[in-house]
Amino acid sequence: MIENDIIFPIFPDPILKTGLSDEVPKDVLDCAFENHKDLLWSTTNHLSENMNVIKGLSIEKQINKKLTEYVNTVYKPKNKISVYITESWFTYTHPGHWHHKHSHTNSFLSGVYYVNCNKNDSIIFFKEDKTLINIEAMEQNDFNSRSWIVPVSNGDLVIFPSYIEHSVDKNAHEKNTRISLAFNTFIKGEINSKITVGLNIK
Repeated sequence: MIENDIIFPIFPDPILKTGLSDEVPKDVLDCAFENHKDLLWSTTNHLSENMNVIKGLSIEKQINKKLTEYVNTVYKPKNKISVYITESWFTYTHPGHWHHKHSHTNSFLSGVYYVNCNKNDSIIFFKEDKTLINIEAMEQNDFNSRSWIVPVSNGDLVIFPSYIEHSVDKNAHEKNTRISLAFNTFIKGEINSKITVGLNIK
C-alpha cells in the first residue's frame, strides 16, 4: 500500500462479550438442571420447555443492565427507550449434538449466558454474503472473514443483534452436556420522532 493510504472497516456488527460472573451462581445451576427434565427437541439439540427461565434468577438484573449499556453505547438513542427480555430458555447440547446456523427473528438483540461449557467452547458468527466472488485467503482478517469464532467460558455473556446468523460446533465431549441460557429482547419508547418515519412503541 502507498503511505498514508487508509482502509476503513465501515459498518461493523457490534458483539459484546463480558465475564458476567466468575462462577455460575447456584440458583442458575439449580434452575438449569431442574429444567433439564422437560425438554423440547430443536433441530440438533434440546431446549427447555420453560421459555421464561431468567425470571427471578440472580443474573437477571445484571443482564438487563448490560443490555441497557449496550444500547446506550452502540445506538446512542436520542429519545428515551428501553430494552426488555421477551423470552429466555436453556439450551442443552448433548455429546455429539451441535447448534445449527440460525438467526432470531422477531427480536431486537439476543444473548447467551454460559452455564456449563466444555474446554475450548465457542460461538461462531457468520457474515451476510453480499458477493458472488469468493477469493481464497492466506489468512483471516476483518475484511475477508466469512465467519468469526468467539471463545466462551462458564459465566460469560455474549450480546449481539438478533439478525446475525450464528452456530455452535459439535459437542465433542464424551459425557458433558453443554448448557447455556439464551434470550431474545425487544424495545419500547420513542424510537424515532421524525415525520414519516416516526415510531413510538408502548
